[in-house]
Order: sequence, then C-alpha cells, then structure tokens
Amino acid sequence: MHSNVPGLDLPLVARFSVSPNQWGHLEFTAEILDESGNATSADLGHTYRKLLCNAFDLAVIHAHVGGRFPHFESHEGVFESLDDRKKNNLLTVIRQHADLGIQIIITLIDSDFPNRERRDERVFDDDKIILSLHDENEQGRPFKTKAW
Repeated sequence: MHSNVPGLDLPLVARFSVSPNQWGHLEFTAEILDESGNATSADLGHTYRKLLCNAFDLAVIHAHVGGRFPHFESHEGVFESLDDRKKNNLLTVIRQHADLGIQIIITLIDSDFPNRERRDERVFDDDKIILSLHDENEQGRPFKTKAW
C-alpha cells in the first residue's frame, strides 16, 4: 500500500482517524499497520507515538497545501530516542514536505543526528541551519538573551 497524498510516494504505515465523542469533542486514534495493512501494537510505544504525532501534524498541513492555512510546523527534539533508520526515514519525509512548500522547523542536539557513512558527510547544508544554539555568549541563545 502507498499513500494517496499527491507528491508523496511512501508506504502506508499508519491509519489516523478523528471522530467526535458523545460531548462533541474530537477524539484521535492512530494505529501502526503491518505490511498487510493490519493494526499492530507498535503504536503503544513512546517512539511510535512520537512519530505518529509528527505524521499527524504533517498530514494536516499537507491537506491544506495551496490553501489559506499555516504552511509550517515545529517539533522539538525530533530525532530523540529514534534509531538511525527511523531518523533517516523521517528526514526523507521532512524533505519531501519541504519540497511542497511546507516549512518544517526542528530542534535537535548534535548527538541525535543520524549516523552517516562518511564522517565528513553533512546531514544538513549550512543554508538549512538557521541557528546553532550554544551557551558561549548571547549569539548562541534564542532571542540573543543575556545569561541569568
């Protein structure tokens, strides 16, 4: 199975549903699917919940591409606790959505970068990194704040 989202040819690995409960509030359900499209128990884990959250946000924004809707999203610590395979898959999805005009803002620490085959291989080009945070001086702090 593959996604039916224009511009993306990715395997369908999750099913999201939204429905109103008895009080009219929206309830969200997400399931991880196996190769046959059957629900698994994988969505019970922290890592998959995190990936589902990213996927849901991207799906909502993707559904509004070309419309009057914010075309950006932000996730902190996007690669934390993921293995390299999942980091690389998520990075591919992020780049595909960026190619559609969606600005994706992520934060991560350097130890969470996915491993590369060559040590000199970069994960992000310099023009993709807006701010590298550090505690050496105000230039490395968000909003250039002074130390406390």
